[in-house]
Amino acid sequence: MFTILLDTETSGLTVNDRVVELGIVILDENFQIVYSGSDYCKINFKLSKEVIEYTGIHDSHLENAKPIKETNTYLKFKEYNNENNIVVIHNSWFDLYMLYMSHVQIKCRVVDTLNCARQIYHDKESYSLINLINTVVEKPSDTKPMTQSHRAKDDCHLLLMLL
Repeated sequence: MFTILLDTETSGLTVNDRVVELGIVILDENFQIVYSGSDYCKINFKLSKEVIEYTGIHDSHLENAKPIKETNTYLKFKEYNNENNIVVIHNSWFDLYMLYMSHVQIKCRVVDTLNCARQIYHDKESYSLINLINTVVEKPSDTKPMTQSHRAKDDCHLLLMLL
């Protein structure tokens, strides 16, 4: 069994928006990383100023991008996308919806760390990925709070810290 950590960055939050970056980290049964990657994904419109500021992804990054199903990251995901494996996503409904809008079907069993955190930690003001990392994950006392880059592969590595 393999565990796939998955994250997307999108052009926004509406039905008209699409995935602009797909990131995955694949773990073997010993939780060792066997693959870590991300790719920009082609869209047919310009990014908003807000999305550029939030993600740091610019239209120039997407100029030579392939459609999501032609990216190396998707092709690697496709190799592991079956009912024997697990995909872990923070706030899965959003990523799954955006992938659905790109005609990407998830065959793996899905674990949503947002739903898990809400069941385990009843006292959190925020269940954002970065808040959970900063308040739940044990770190040395002199460690500064972490920040979230809002880049797909980086967020997958943050997700790994929760497991």
